[in-house]
Amino acid sequence: MRRNVIAIVLSMQILPLSFARADDCPALLAIVEAAESGFSRLLAKSLPDDRWRSRENLASYQSCWIARSNGMKFECESAPLGDVASAKEFIAEQGLAFSKCLGSSWHEGPILVAGSFGLMNSERLIAINLMPSQRIEISGSAGARDVHDARLWIAPMSRPAAATPTAQTKPQRNLTAAELGDVCSSLVKILKSADGKFTDLKRRQSMAGSWRSKISIESVDDCAINELSDTVYHTCRWQMFADRDDATAGSVALAQVVRACLGDGWSEKRRISRRNNTTIYDFERGDDDPEVQIRAIDYRDGKWGLLLDVDVKQP
Repeated sequence: MRRNVIAIVLSMQILPLSFARADDCPALLAIVEAAESGFSRLLAKSLPDDRWRSRENLASYQSCWIARSNGMKFECESAPLGDVASAKEFIAEQGLAFSKCLGSSWHEGPILVAGSFGLMNSERLIAINLMPSQRIEISGSAGARDVHDARLWIAPMSRPAAATPTAQTKPQRNLTAAELGDVCSSLVKILKSADGKFTDLKRRQSMAGSWRSKISIESVDDCAINELSDTVYHTCRWQMFADRDDATAGSVALAQVVRACLGDGWSEKRRISRRNNTTIYDFERGDDDPEVQIRAIDYRDGKWGLLLDVDVKQP
């Protein structure tokens, strides 16, 4: 593993600080947007030790991945930076660029170690931290040497604890087909808008690459349109299910409505989520057509949500 204290390497290149000046803002915004759903949309190839490659990466870093460690985190490691002063300079430069990219809704977070830099968004409950790192690398000719680099992680923050409900007041969100009566008409509008990448459904921009949607479904908490490098997707979210069982029952009811709405021209596939072991429903019609997906998401506070997504591939 890259994070081992001692690594055997054949050679090592110390990169200049100009490596930290790539324009990472569009990718950073997409990663932050994905943090709210535990990065599930960014999961790519599975790696050892509960890690995955990411569909979005930051060019200023040598490698990035998504890891499961006390929740899901997006993590990056810079190229070797020479010495601790260079690592701290890289972090300061990145912190300034991140602050400029994310805007005034973000504020500086706690300093976890000397030379680190943190950002927080208290409304969206997302934290970012950059910190210096040191390890030992051994090469056949040069022997052991200290290597300094920078580490980054982006993760959802723990939500404030709520009062524990009693058996009589346990929050329930048991969606039924009857409660989803306006889903089909809304889904038809979303699919008609897919050819234009949902442009006519964009209401107001909430952040770069993300817009509120004009679609309003009675039982839905919110709908939005998001852009990634290879996908534009319209998403509607039901949140605050009490537990996995409630979310699973909701996904079954929603799948029934979507299945009947789409009709016989669509094929249905089911697969198990690598993140939370629930069923994902994929509805497809053709290679060039949008894909409809239903999936459950779990939050760090133990609550669950449900997503209805319509994906359009970017050329």
